Amino acid sequence: MRFFVTTPFSMEKPVKNQLLRLGIEVDNVTEGRVYFNGEQEQLAAACINIRCGDRIFREIASFDAFTFDELFDNVNKINWADIIGLGGKINVSAKCVRSKLMSPSDVQRITKMAIIKSIQRKIKKDKLPEINEEYPIEVHINKDKVTVALDCCGVSLHKRGYRVKNAVAPLRETFAAGLLEIAGYRAEKPFCDNFCGSGTLAIEAAMIGLNIAPGANRNFACEKFKSFDARVFDSARSKAKSEEKDILLNVTASDISPEMVDMARFHARRAGVENHINFKVCPAGKSIPKGDNGILIINPPYGERLEDRASMITLSKEIGQMLENYSSWNRFVLSGYKNFEKAVGKRAQKTRRFYNGNIECNLYHFFEKK
Repeated sequence: MRFFVTTPFSMEKPVKNQLLRLGIEVDNVTEGRVYFNGEQEQLAAACINIRCGDRIFREIASFDAFTFDELFDNVNKINWADIIGLGGKINVSAKCVRSKLMSPSDVQRITKMAIIKSIQRKIKKDKLPEINEEYPIEVHINKDKVTVALDCCGVSLHKRGYRVKNAVAPLRETFAAGLLEIAGYRAEKPFCDNFCGSGTLAIEAAMIGLNIAPGANRNFACEKFKSFDARVFDSARSKAKSEEKDILLNVTASDISPEMVDMARFHARRAGVENHINFKVCPAGKSIPKGDNGILIINPPYGERLEDRASMITLSKEIGQMLENYSSWNRFVLSGYKNFEKAVGKRAQKTRRFYNGNIECNLYHFFEKK
């Protein structure tokens, strides 16, 4: 079987690295997707352990379609009766980009019709009651190339289960884990987030350090699919639990707001890592690093997240002072503020572009001073 992990913009390499560490061979990498081949065991391992992918799909078919008749015929010839259980709920979603077929609602309707006709042809029934497990099917059309895939997750991988309260413009758990992967965090060094907000970066760092699998405590849609052995997931969960570590971490989460620190602590407690994170209320510019060398990642307020220009100027000075305090550390700042480097008075040695939700951001990397 062929699978692919969908990723946020520019997160393909971190996902690829994580798959390789799981012993899963990567087949191909395209924009927003990382492909791999495998059986149910590889799928279960990826679902439970991948930290920075959005969803995992099983690719059912790929073909060109310029008309709705071509779409129907190609979907209809797939042997859906071997894929979808009798009584399964067929839930089709569609995305259309730069193609002849640009109506998602029509693509959804015709795809579902083709699937039903295919199943009826095999089982010889006029009606298919959709009363059992759900089969989320996605049709993606890009430049007339159609990909039909089965969503194996159901709920997005960023839903770890620990974050139930939101700060302003929070980082998704998967995105935070991707930033940690890019920064090379492996728990050998201290980690710090001085704008911790709801605590996502520090919590994900602690989970990485303790080797807590992000999907070990949740269920996945594919566990109820036809011909799928749910015991495969039970085995993968047991393996992940057995590989958790009980080690001393140096992870710090701080914020100027006591309410934010309380929220971060609450989420850490839900994630089971509260005792592994040092929480403190402190302005970023007055924070002093623990240790001579470590990794700092912050996602400070910017742009529309601040009420006025004066607030941005004040905050930039605070960040500039913090970067100076942590000069012996590898420092990463995710910001959507266009004049960030000028505002803080420091030029980053490396810059990467990302999107935090719909906000275009840069990840500024300030190298440690030797």
